[in-house]
Amino acid sequence: MNVEQKLHNWIQVANTLREKLDLPCGLIEEFLDTLVRMLSPEYVEKLMPTTKIRDTFGLRTNPIEVWLRGPSVESYVVELLEFCALLREFEDDRNLNSKVEKLKTDAFWPVFFELAMAVRMKRALGGLGRVYLCDESDAAIGDFGFEIQGVHAACECTILSHDAEEEMQYWVLTQFYNLAEELLKTPPAHACLKLTAQTRLTGQLYFEIIQRGLKQAVSAFRQDSRYHSITDGQVTIEIEPLPPGPSPADYRNDPSDPSKRWEGGITLAFAEGRDEADVIRKHRNGEPLNLREYGRILVNFPRGTEVDVYTKVRQKLKKKASQTKMPDSYLGRIIFVDLPYDLRGIDQENLHTAILNQVRQTTRTLAAVITHREANPHYRHQYSSFISANQLAMKAVPILHKVLENFQVWEGREDRLLGTPYVRSWDAAQQRVRRHEAEYQEKHIRMTGVPDPFTASPFRGKPPL
Repeated sequence: MNVEQKLHNWIQVANTLREKLDLPCGLIEEFLDTLVRMLSPEYVEKLMPTTKIRDTFGLRTNPIEVWLRGPSVESYVVELLEFCALLREFEDDRNLNSKVEKLKTDAFWPVFFELAMAVRMKRALGGLGRVYLCDESDAAIGDFGFEIQGVHAACECTILSHDAEEEMQYWVLTQFYNLAEELLKTPPAHACLKLTAQTRLTGQLYFEIIQRGLKQAVSAFRQDSRYHSITDGQVTIEIEPLPPGPSPADYRNDPSDPSKRWEGGITLAFAEGRDEADVIRKHRNGEPLNLREYGRILVNFPRGTEVDVYTKVRQKLKKKASQTKMPDSYLGRIIFVDLPYDLRGIDQENLHTAILNQVRQTTRTLAAVITHREANPHYRHQYSSFISANQLAMKAVPILHKVLENFQVWEGREDRLLGTPYVRSWDAAQQRVRRHEAEYQEKHIRMTGVPDPFTASPFRGKPPL
Protein backbone atom coordinates (compact mmCIF):
# COMPACT_ATOMS: atom_id res chain seq x y z
CA MET A 1 0.00 0.00 0.00
CA ASN A 2 1.57 3.34 -1.07
CA VAL A 3 1.43 6.57 0.87
CA GLU A 4 -1.50 7.95 -1.16
CA GLN A 5 -3.59 4.92 -0.24
CA LYS A 6 -2.60 5.23 3.41
CA LEU A 7 -3.64 8.89 3.42
CA HIS A 8 -7.00 8.03 1.85
CA ASN A 9 -8.60 7.10 5.20
CA TRP A 10 -7.20 10.22 6.87
CA ILE A 11 -8.69 12.38 4.13
CA GLN A 12 -12.06 10.62 4.37
CA VAL A 13 -12.33 11.21 8.11
CA ALA A 14 -10.99 14.77 7.91
CA ASN A 15 -13.61 15.58 5.28
CA THR A 16 -16.34 14.90 7.82
CA LEU A 17 -15.13 18.11 9.53
CA ARG A 18 -14.97 20.13 6.31
CA GLU A 19 -18.13 22.19 6.85
CA LYS A 20 -17.40 22.74 10.53
CA LEU A 21 -13.93 24.06 9.64
CA ASP A 22 -15.20 26.22 6.74
CA LEU A 23 -13.09 24.40 4.14
CA PRO A 24 -14.04 24.33 0.44
CA CYS A 25 -14.52 21.04 -1.38
CA GLY A 26 -11.28 19.48 -2.53
CA LEU A 27 -8.99 21.60 -0.34
CA ILE A 28 -7.97 18.77 1.98
CA GLU A 29 -7.05 16.57 -0.97
CA GLU A 30 -5.08 19.38 -2.64
CA PHE A 31 -3.16 20.26 0.51
CA LEU A 32 -2.30 16.64 1.33
CA ASP A 33 -1.00 16.28 -2.22
CA THR A 34 1.24 19.28 -1.51
CA LEU A 35 2.48 17.63 1.68
CA VAL A 36 3.49 14.44 -0.12
CA ARG A 37 4.95 16.22 -3.13
CA MET A 38 7.09 18.67 -1.18
CA LEU A 39 8.25 16.46 1.70
CA SER A 40 8.56 13.32 -0.49
CA PRO A 41 6.34 10.21 -0.38
CA GLU A 42 9.06 8.28 1.46
CA TYR A 43 9.30 10.81 4.27
CA VAL A 44 5.53 11.11 4.76
CA GLU A 45 5.17 7.31 4.72
CA LYS A 46 7.67 7.06 7.60
CA LEU A 47 5.41 9.37 9.64
CA MET A 48 2.20 7.45 8.97
CA PRO A 49 0.91 5.97 12.26
CA THR A 50 1.32 2.21 12.53
CA THR A 51 1.25 1.66 16.29
CA LYS A 52 -0.23 3.37 19.32
CA ILE A 53 1.40 6.70 20.11
CA ARG A 54 3.70 6.47 23.11
CA ASP A 55 4.41 10.17 23.69
CA THR A 56 1.40 11.40 25.68
CA PHE A 57 2.34 15.07 25.51
CA GLY A 58 3.89 15.04 22.04
CA LEU A 59 7.18 16.51 23.25
CA ARG A 60 9.40 14.19 21.24
CA THR A 61 7.11 13.29 18.35
CA ASN A 62 7.21 14.93 14.93
CA PRO A 63 4.14 17.20 14.80
CA ILE A 64 3.17 15.84 11.38
CA GLU A 65 3.03 12.34 12.84
CA VAL A 66 0.82 13.59 15.68
CA TRP A 67 -1.53 15.34 13.22
CA LEU A 68 -1.76 12.27 11.00
CA ARG A 69 -2.97 10.26 14.00
CA GLY A 70 -6.01 12.46 14.53
CA PRO A 71 -8.11 13.06 11.40
CA SER A 72 -11.17 13.49 13.64
CA VAL A 73 -9.48 16.09 15.88
CA GLU A 74 -10.21 19.61 14.69
CA SER A 75 -6.92 21.12 15.85
CA TYR A 76 -4.86 18.38 14.17
CA VAL A 77 -6.61 18.80 10.84
CA VAL A 78 -6.30 22.58 10.96
CA GLU A 79 -2.63 22.55 11.96
CA LEU A 80 -1.67 20.10 9.24
CA LEU A 81 -3.51 22.14 6.61
CA GLU A 82 -1.98 25.39 7.90
CA PHE A 83 1.45 23.83 7.50
CA CYS A 84 0.58 22.77 3.95
CA ALA A 85 -0.60 26.32 3.23
CA LEU A 86 2.82 27.65 4.27
CA LEU A 87 4.54 25.23 1.91
CA ARG A 88 2.24 26.26 -0.95
CA GLU A 89 2.89 29.94 -0.28
CA PHE A 90 6.61 29.53 -1.00
CA GLU A 91 6.40 26.70 -3.50
CA ASP A 92 8.25 28.74 -6.13
CA ASP A 93 10.95 30.01 -3.78
CA ARG A 94 14.30 28.46 -4.67
CA ASN A 95 15.27 28.10 -1.00
CA LEU A 96 12.14 26.31 0.22
CA ASN A 97 13.77 22.91 -0.24
CA SER A 98 16.53 23.96 2.12
CA LYS A 99 13.89 24.78 4.77
CA VAL A 100 12.15 21.46 4.16
CA GLU A 101 15.36 19.52 4.73
CA LYS A 102 15.93 21.42 7.96
CA LEU A 103 12.45 20.71 9.33
CA LYS A 104 12.92 17.00 8.65
CA THR A 105 15.44 16.96 11.48
CA ASP A 106 14.45 18.19 14.94
CA ALA A 107 13.81 21.74 13.72
CA PHE A 108 10.16 21.49 12.71
CA TRP A 109 8.74 24.29 14.84
CA PRO A 110 11.61 26.75 14.17
CA VAL A 111 11.08 26.32 10.41
CA PHE A 112 7.29 26.50 10.81
CA PHE A 113 7.73 29.81 12.64
CA GLU A 114 10.08 31.17 9.96
CA LEU A 115 7.56 30.37 7.22
CA ALA A 116 4.65 31.76 9.26
CA MET A 117 6.45 35.06 9.84
CA ALA A 118 7.56 35.25 6.20
CA VAL A 119 3.94 34.87 5.06
CA ARG A 120 2.82 37.63 7.40
CA MET A 121 5.56 39.98 6.23
CA LYS A 122 4.56 39.19 2.67
CA ARG A 123 0.97 40.27 3.42
CA ALA A 124 2.16 43.30 5.38
CA LEU A 125 4.33 44.51 2.49
CA GLY A 126 1.56 44.09 -0.07
CA GLY A 127 2.72 45.76 -3.26
CA LEU A 128 5.46 47.72 -1.50
CA GLY A 129 8.07 44.99 -1.80
CA ARG A 130 8.81 41.27 -1.87
CA VAL A 131 9.73 38.55 0.63
CA TYR A 132 12.16 35.71 -0.05
CA LEU A 133 13.45 32.75 1.95
CA CYS A 134 17.14 32.43 2.77
CA ASP A 135 19.21 29.32 2.29
CA GLU A 136 20.09 27.24 5.36
CA SER A 137 23.83 27.86 5.21
CA ASP A 138 26.46 29.80 7.13
CA ALA A 139 26.49 32.39 4.35
CA ALA A 140 22.74 33.15 4.67
CA ILE A 141 21.75 36.66 5.76
CA GLY A 142 18.88 35.88 8.08
CA ASP A 143 16.13 33.24 7.95
CA PHE A 144 14.27 35.21 5.32
CA GLY A 145 14.52 38.69 3.92
CA PHE A 146 12.53 41.36 2.16
CA GLU A 147 13.18 44.09 -0.36
CA ILE A 148 11.47 47.47 -0.15
CA GLN A 149 12.16 50.57 -2.24
CA GLY A 150 15.16 48.86 -3.77
CA VAL A 151 16.94 47.96 -0.53
CA HIS A 152 17.06 44.74 1.47
CA ALA A 153 16.49 43.88 5.13
CA ALA A 154 17.16 40.65 6.99
CA CYS A 155 14.67 38.83 9.22
CA GLU A 156 15.81 36.52 12.00
CA CYS A 157 13.43 34.15 13.82
CA THR A 158 13.83 32.37 17.13
CA ILE A 159 11.60 30.45 19.53
CA LEU A 160 11.69 30.76 23.31
CA SER A 161 10.76 27.25 24.45
CA HIS A 162 9.32 26.15 27.75
CA ASP A 163 11.79 25.64 30.56
CA ALA A 164 13.82 22.46 29.87
CA GLU A 165 13.12 21.17 33.38
CA GLU A 166 9.39 21.63 32.82
CA GLU A 167 9.56 19.61 29.59
CA MET A 168 11.51 16.90 31.40
CA GLN A 169 8.72 16.59 33.97
CA TYR A 170 6.20 15.85 31.23
CA TRP A 171 8.58 13.35 29.68
CA VAL A 172 8.74 11.53 33.02
CA LEU A 173 4.94 11.57 33.24
CA THR A 174 4.73 10.05 29.76
CA GLN A 175 7.02 7.19 30.82
CA PHE A 176 5.04 6.70 34.04
CA TYR A 177 1.68 6.60 32.24
CA ASN A 178 2.94 4.18 29.58
CA LEU A 179 4.44 1.75 32.07
CA ALA A 180 1.42 1.96 34.38
CA GLU A 181 -0.90 1.16 31.47
CA GLU A 182 1.17 -1.90 30.54
CA LEU A 183 1.17 -3.16 34.13
CA LEU A 184 -2.55 -2.60 34.74
CA LYS A 185 -4.02 -3.70 31.42
CA THR A 186 -3.56 -7.48 31.23
CA PRO A 187 -5.38 -8.83 33.08
CA PRO A 188 -7.43 -5.73 34.02
CA ALA A 189 -6.29 -4.69 37.50
CA HIS A 190 -9.24 -2.41 38.37
CA ALA A 191 -6.87 -0.28 40.42
CA CYS A 192 -6.14 3.37 41.07
CA LEU A 193 -2.47 4.41 41.07
CA LYS A 194 -1.32 7.60 42.76
CA LEU A 195 2.08 9.23 42.32
CA THR A 196 3.06 11.97 44.77
CA ALA A 197 6.43 13.66 44.29
CA GLN A 198 7.73 16.31 46.66
CA THR A 199 10.51 17.24 44.25
CA ARG A 200 10.70 17.97 40.56
CA LEU A 201 10.45 15.00 38.21
CA THR A 202 13.74 14.15 36.52
CA GLY A 203 15.00 11.30 34.37
CA GLN A 204 17.24 10.09 37.20
CA LEU A 205 14.31 10.11 39.63
CA TYR A 206 12.22 8.07 37.21
CA PHE A 207 14.79 5.38 36.46
CA GLU A 208 16.13 5.05 40.03
CA ILE A 209 12.94 5.39 42.11
CA ILE A 210 9.62 5.85 40.28
CA GLN A 211 9.96 2.96 37.83
CA ARG A 212 10.97 0.49 40.55
CA GLY A 213 8.32 1.71 42.99
CA LEU A 214 5.59 1.45 40.35
CA LYS A 215 6.47 -2.17 39.55
CA GLN A 216 6.60 -3.08 43.26
CA ALA A 217 3.24 -1.46 43.98
CA VAL A 218 1.43 -3.17 41.11
CA SER A 219 3.05 -6.53 41.89
CA ALA A 220 1.89 -6.30 45.51
CA PHE A 221 -1.65 -5.32 44.44
CA ARG A 222 -1.83 -8.21 41.98
CA GLN A 223 -1.32 -10.62 44.90
CA ASP A 224 -4.08 -9.42 47.25
CA SER A 225 -6.03 -6.55 45.55
CA ARG A 226 -5.52 -4.39 48.65
CA TYR A 227 -4.14 -0.92 49.34
CA HIS A 228 -0.35 -0.60 49.21
CA SER A 229 1.94 2.40 49.61
CA ILE A 230 5.62 2.57 48.73
CA THR A 231 7.74 5.57 49.73
CA ASP A 232 11.31 6.15 48.64
CA GLY A 233 12.76 9.51 49.61
CA GLN A 234 10.45 12.23 48.30
CA VAL A 235 8.34 9.92 46.12
CA THR A 236 5.26 7.98 47.22
CA ILE A 237 3.36 5.54 45.01
CA GLU A 238 0.00 4.27 46.25
CA ILE A 239 -2.33 1.71 44.72
CA GLU A 240 -5.87 0.81 45.79
CA PRO A 241 -8.94 -0.89 44.33
CA LEU A 242 -11.12 1.23 42.10
CA PRO A 243 -14.39 2.12 43.84
CA PRO A 244 -17.49 0.38 42.46
CA GLY A 245 -19.74 2.15 39.99
CA PRO A 246 -19.02 4.20 36.88
CA SER A 247 -15.90 6.35 36.63
CA PRO A 248 -16.46 9.96 37.75
CA ALA A 249 -16.93 12.85 35.32
CA ASP A 250 -13.62 14.31 36.52
CA TYR A 251 -11.20 11.49 37.25
CA ARG A 252 -8.77 13.90 38.94
CA ASN A 253 -10.89 13.70 42.09
CA ASP A 254 -9.54 11.23 44.64
CA PRO A 255 -11.74 8.09 44.76
CA SER A 256 -11.15 7.58 48.50
CA ASP A 257 -11.23 11.28 49.44
CA PRO A 258 -13.61 13.36 47.25
CA SER A 259 -12.32 16.59 48.82
CA LYS A 260 -8.81 15.95 47.46
CA ARG A 261 -7.98 16.99 43.91
CA TRP A 262 -4.92 15.90 41.98
CA GLU A 263 -2.68 17.88 39.68
CA GLY A 264 -3.39 15.61 36.74
CA GLY A 265 -4.12 12.11 35.64
CA ILE A 266 -5.66 9.79 33.10
CA THR A 267 -8.31 7.10 33.10
CA LEU A 268 -7.82 3.73 31.39
CA ALA A 269 -10.82 1.89 29.98
CA PHE A 270 -11.90 -0.69 27.43
CA ALA A 271 -14.52 0.34 24.88
CA GLU A 272 -17.09 -2.11 23.55
CA GLY A 273 -16.54 -3.00 19.90
CA ARG A 274 -15.53 -5.75 17.50
CA ASP A 275 -12.14 -4.15 16.88
CA GLU A 276 -10.39 -0.77 16.96
CA ALA A 277 -12.04 0.31 13.71
CA ASP A 278 -15.49 -0.41 15.15
CA VAL A 279 -14.72 1.64 18.27
CA ILE A 280 -13.48 4.54 16.12
CA ARG A 281 -16.68 4.34 14.06
CA LYS A 282 -18.84 4.41 17.21
CA HIS A 283 -16.92 7.38 18.60
CA ARG A 284 -17.29 9.30 15.34
CA ASN A 285 -21.02 8.62 15.27
CA GLY A 286 -21.53 9.42 18.94
CA GLU A 287 -22.75 5.92 19.78
CA PRO A 288 -22.51 4.53 23.35
CA LEU A 289 -19.05 3.07 23.98
CA ASN A 290 -19.98 1.23 27.19
CA LEU A 291 -16.58 2.03 28.70
CA ARG A 292 -15.24 -0.36 31.32
CA GLU A 293 -12.62 1.37 33.44
CA TYR A 294 -9.76 -0.86 34.53
CA GLY A 295 -7.32 1.76 35.80
CA ARG A 296 -7.00 5.33 36.98
CA ILE A 297 -3.72 7.21 37.40
CA LEU A 298 -3.44 10.35 39.53
CA VAL A 299 -0.34 12.52 39.94
CA ASN A 300 0.79 15.41 42.11
CA PHE A 301 4.16 17.08 41.57
CA PRO A 302 5.65 20.57 42.01
CA ARG A 303 5.46 22.69 38.88
CA GLY A 304 8.36 24.63 37.40
CA THR A 305 9.64 27.87 38.82
CA GLU A 306 8.48 31.10 37.21
CA VAL A 307 10.54 32.07 34.18
CA ASP A 308 11.99 35.56 33.81
CA VAL A 309 10.51 36.21 30.37
CA TYR A 310 12.01 39.67 30.01
CA THR A 311 15.59 38.53 30.60
CA LYS A 312 15.16 35.58 28.26
CA VAL A 313 13.75 37.82 25.51
CA ARG A 314 16.65 40.23 25.91
CA GLN A 315 19.13 37.33 25.69
CA LYS A 316 17.45 35.98 22.55
CA LEU A 317 17.58 39.39 20.88
CA LYS A 318 21.24 39.84 21.77
CA LYS A 319 22.15 36.43 20.38
CA LYS A 320 20.25 36.93 17.12
CA ALA A 321 21.60 40.44 16.61
CA SER A 322 25.16 39.15 16.91
CA GLN A 323 24.50 36.24 14.53
CA THR A 324 23.31 38.27 11.56
CA LYS A 325 26.17 39.58 9.43
CA MET A 326 24.77 42.03 6.90
CA PRO A 327 26.32 44.00 4.05
CA ASP A 328 26.41 47.77 4.56
CA SER A 329 23.80 48.09 1.80
CA TYR A 330 21.17 46.41 4.00
CA LEU A 331 18.68 48.53 5.94
CA GLY A 332 19.11 46.32 8.98
CA ARG A 333 17.31 43.41 10.60
CA ILE A 334 13.94 42.61 12.16
CA ILE A 335 14.03 39.94 14.86
CA PHE A 336 10.97 37.75 15.52
CA VAL A 337 10.74 35.95 18.87
CA ASP A 338 7.92 33.49 19.55
CA LEU A 339 6.95 32.92 23.19
CA PRO A 340 5.08 29.95 24.69
CA TYR A 341 3.17 32.36 26.95
CA ASP A 342 0.00 34.38 26.36
CA LEU A 343 1.13 37.96 25.73
CA ARG A 344 -1.94 39.23 27.58
CA GLY A 345 -0.43 38.00 30.84
CA ILE A 346 2.91 39.71 30.31
CA ASP A 347 3.73 43.20 31.58
CA GLN A 348 4.06 44.98 28.25
CA GLU A 349 5.86 47.97 29.73
CA ASN A 350 8.56 45.69 31.16
CA LEU A 351 8.71 43.83 27.86
CA HIS A 352 9.06 47.07 25.92
CA THR A 353 11.86 48.20 28.23
CA ALA A 354 13.69 44.88 27.90
CA ILE A 355 13.50 45.08 24.11
CA LEU A 356 14.59 48.71 23.84
CA ASN A 357 17.52 48.16 26.18
CA GLN A 358 18.79 45.61 23.71
CA VAL A 359 17.89 47.05 20.28
CA ARG A 360 19.27 50.48 21.18
CA GLN A 361 22.71 48.92 21.32
CA THR A 362 22.73 48.74 17.53
CA THR A 363 21.16 50.96 14.89
CA ARG A 364 21.01 47.96 12.60
CA THR A 365 18.13 46.31 14.50
CA LEU A 366 15.03 47.89 13.00
CA ALA A 367 12.46 46.24 15.27
CA ALA A 368 11.70 43.29 17.51
CA VAL A 369 8.44 41.43 17.03
CA ILE A 370 7.37 39.27 19.98
CA THR A 371 4.66 36.74 19.11
CA HIS A 372 2.51 33.99 20.59
CA ARG A 373 0.66 31.38 18.52
CA GLU A 374 -2.90 30.70 19.65
CA ALA A 375 -6.20 29.25 18.43
CA ASN A 376 -9.14 31.47 17.49
CA PRO A 377 -12.91 30.83 17.11
CA HIS A 378 -12.65 30.67 13.32
CA TYR A 379 -11.01 27.24 13.80
CA ARG A 380 -7.67 28.67 12.79
CA HIS A 381 -4.46 29.71 14.52
CA GLN A 382 -3.21 33.26 14.79
CA TYR A 383 -0.21 35.11 16.17
CA SER A 384 -0.72 37.83 18.74
CA SER A 385 2.22 40.20 18.56
CA PHE A 386 3.99 42.95 20.43
CA ILE A 387 6.16 45.15 18.21
CA SER A 388 8.86 47.48 19.46
CA ALA A 389 10.53 49.56 16.75
CA ASN A 390 13.91 51.27 16.92
CA GLN A 391 12.82 54.73 15.86
CA LEU A 392 16.33 55.94 15.05
CA ALA A 393 17.10 52.91 12.92
CA MET A 394 13.83 53.13 10.98
CA LYS A 395 14.15 56.78 9.93
CA ALA A 396 15.88 55.72 6.73
CA VAL A 397 12.66 54.11 5.43
CA PRO A 398 9.56 55.63 7.10
CA ILE A 399 7.28 53.26 5.16
CA LEU A 400 8.42 50.45 7.46
CA HIS A 401 6.15 51.89 10.15
CA LYS A 402 3.19 51.19 7.89
CA VAL A 403 4.45 47.68 7.11
CA LEU A 404 4.71 46.77 10.80
CA GLU A 405 1.29 48.24 11.43
CA ASN A 406 -0.13 46.08 8.62
CA PHE A 407 1.55 43.06 10.21
CA GLN A 408 -0.79 43.33 13.19
CA VAL A 409 -3.90 44.68 11.49
CA TRP A 410 -4.22 41.86 8.95
CA GLU A 411 -3.76 39.12 11.55
CA GLY A 412 -7.30 39.41 12.88
CA ARG A 413 -8.96 39.83 9.51
CA GLU A 414 -7.55 37.26 7.12
CA ASP A 415 -7.98 33.50 7.10
CA ARG A 416 -4.32 32.50 6.70
CA LEU A 417 -5.33 29.03 5.57
CA LEU A 418 -7.44 30.21 2.64
CA GLY A 419 -5.87 33.63 2.05
CA THR A 420 -9.26 35.33 2.20
CA PRO A 421 -11.12 37.44 4.80
CA TYR A 422 -12.90 35.47 7.54
CA VAL A 423 -16.48 34.62 6.58
CA ARG A 424 -17.86 35.40 10.06
CA SER A 425 -17.54 38.19 12.56
CA TRP A 426 -15.62 37.42 15.74
CA ASP A 427 -18.82 37.31 17.85
CA ALA A 428 -20.58 35.02 15.37
CA ALA A 429 -17.58 32.69 15.33
CA GLN A 430 -17.52 32.51 19.14
CA GLN A 431 -21.23 31.75 19.31
CA ARG A 432 -20.71 28.95 16.80
CA VAL A 433 -17.89 27.45 18.89
CA ARG A 434 -20.10 27.51 22.00
CA ARG A 435 -22.83 25.71 20.06
CA HIS A 436 -20.30 23.08 19.00
CA GLU A 437 -19.21 22.68 22.63
CA ALA A 438 -22.81 21.99 23.68
CA GLU A 439 -23.23 19.46 20.86
CA TYR A 440 -19.99 17.74 21.89
CA GLN A 441 -21.15 17.52 25.51
CA GLU A 442 -24.40 15.87 24.44
CA LYS A 443 -22.42 13.39 22.34
CA HIS A 444 -20.01 12.64 25.21
CA ILE A 445 -22.86 11.92 27.63
CA ARG A 446 -24.48 9.69 25.03
CA MET A 447 -21.22 7.75 24.58
CA THR A 448 -19.99 7.52 28.18
CA GLY A 449 -22.96 8.31 30.40
CA VAL A 450 -21.17 11.21 32.14
CA PRO A 451 -20.40 14.82 31.15
CA ASP A 452 -16.89 15.80 30.08
CA PRO A 453 -15.30 18.27 32.56
CA PHE A 454 -12.94 19.45 29.81
CA THR A 455 -15.59 20.67 27.37
CA ALA A 456 -14.09 24.10 26.66
CA SER A 457 -12.81 24.20 23.09
CA PRO A 458 -9.25 25.44 22.51
CA PHE A 459 -10.79 27.47 19.68
CA ARG A 460 -12.71 29.85 21.94
CA GLY A 461 -9.84 32.32 21.62
CA LYS A 462 -9.50 36.06 21.93
CA PRO A 463 -8.85 38.70 19.26
CA PRO A 464 -5.12 38.90 18.47
CA LEU A 465 -3.05 41.60 20.11
